[in-house]
Amino acid sequence: MDPSTPKDPDVMSDYSEAVPIFPLAGLVFFPGTVLPLHLFEPRYREMALELLEGEGLLAVALLEEGWEEDATGETPIFPIVTVGRARRWERQEDGSLNVELVGLGRARILGEVTGKSWRRARLQPLEELPVDPEETRELSQSLLWGLQRLVGAEKSDPSEIKLDPSLDLGRFCDSLAFLLPMEPARKMGLLAELDPAVRARALVAHLEELRRKGTLRRVVHILPGFSLN
Repeated sequence: MDPSTPKDPDVMSDYSEAVPIFPLAGLVFFPGTVLPLHLFEPRYREMALELLEGEGLLAVALLEEGWEEDATGETPIFPIVTVGRARRWERQEDGSLNVELVGLGRARILGEVTGKSWRRARLQPLEELPVDPEETRELSQSLLWGLQRLVGAEKSDPSEIKLDPSLDLGRFCDSLAFLLPMEPARKMGLLAELDPAVRARALVAHLEELRRKGTLRRVVHILPGFSLN
């Protein structure tokens, strides 16, 4: 693995120049999460080598429906994206590249820019809305309790849950939204929502829905930042 990030991977850019866009079907990337990419198409190999020589920024967008029938490669994408920075990369013997992308933040597409074989766009960074500290504590506790009930933990009293004081509600919601099974359209709605409190309430309801269906038992083991002990 070769380091490919000339700047701090946790620092957002002002996007003064066009950022490459990597469209994906059925996957929504979130800030604070890590996305492994395998780039094998010639245009994306070229794109990766160019971006790794610069800031390493890449915006991941969700393709709208109908991409299967679109032979032009210009299927419409949702206007809200997550911008990531390449943290590690590795070139394979066949010329393809494995890139590990760290999500930095949300952005809105202002307009696409031509001139390359891959898609690029001018972006506007999006900032989350502030949340009252007491509401943050209550919503974080509700999310943790929902996770606890989901995985069938023995403890049933939400007041006994230990909260990590450094837990960031927005990032916690984004990690959950990225990892939990959910339709891409619903995940896209969570990505577009700038109020962490609204996202948290939606995820509390989703956790209860998953619990009733009995579809998940291992999410808690891969989520950082909290304890159910």
